[in-house]
Amino acid sequence: MKFTTEVPVSKPSFTISHTDLGLALGSCFTTYIGNRMHELKFPILVNPLGTIYNPASIAQSIDILVGTKQISQADLFLEQGVWQSFFLHSQLSNIDSSAVIEQVNQIQHEFAHNKSKLSYVILSLGTSWVYTHNSSGTLVSNCHKQPSSNFTRSRLSVPEIVAYLHAAIKQLREATHNELQIIFTLSPIRHTKDGAFGNNVSKAALLLAIDELLHIPNTWYFPAYEIVIDELRDYRYYAADMIHPSETAISYIFEKFSTGYFSRNTMEMCSQIESIQKAVKHRPFNVENADFQNFIKQQIKTIDAIRLQYPHLNFESERKLLEQKIT
Repeated sequence: MKFTTEVPVSKPSFTISHTDLGLALGSCFTTYIGNRMHELKFPILVNPLGTIYNPASIAQSIDILVGTKQISQADLFLEQGVWQSFFLHSQLSNIDSSAVIEQVNQIQHEFAHNKSKLSYVILSLGTSWVYTHNSSGTLVSNCHKQPSSNFTRSRLSVPEIVAYLHAAIKQLREATHNELQIIFTLSPIRHTKDGAFGNNVSKAALLLAIDELLHIPNTWYFPAYEIVIDELRDYRYYAADMIHPSETAISYIFEKFSTGYFSRNTMEMCSQIESIQKAVKHRPFNVENADFQNFIKQQIKTIDAIRLQYPHLNFESERKLLEQKIT
């Protein structure tokens, strides 16, 4: 007897390995998955301009990343002694306006330096609702906690979403290469401020747009939303706020992503890396125990073997911490 509706993950025509550079843009769900990949030593840039939720803001962020749009003093405003921009997340805000611009310039420089190596991009869409700043007419990526009366809220239509993201994909491929793989996913995080109906309508518009965009070559869909809604389908897989997926849910989703998008060798490598990280965190009762000492030495040998195969992977901190356990 089956007690769940399993959501299959379609395997793409490519696989992700530790030699492939990735870029993850979008909602905080992107950050969850991107950070999990980063922990497993995948080279990946995760929301370099901060978390973004709607397709228009994702397209704007790509404009900035590839250098089509430059952030200048005119794009900044001073709020309670801090310089901010409606195009940027608050993590890039600073008491010095030149520091904000310098941070963005550095992000653009890093992207320009690595763009030829970029293999895939994960785009996680969160909502089709957008906010436009009334006085400037700017479609904002972040309201920076300004009064809601300063903005007009509207929902993007399916054709608008398609237009924004189609242009963004074209721009990314022109900046990198035509074989760049694009992985769409719909964030399972519910935007309850829109109400249950408003959230569902918003997600539906995003799904319809993704369905159209999948006609573009080398575009794929990973069903994170469906896995949470249909396969897990239980509040025990949500965090305490009943909005965000729990750590267990994120781990399960990542496991399904791994099965669909990683090769067998890559999955074996991930298992080795997880073993090393567990060894680093392990606090034995008796550090001098012979079995534990042999275990630690074996993990160091594993690191050295991985480094021979993938010299670009950084295990310096793990190796140092393991060596400190040797008596």
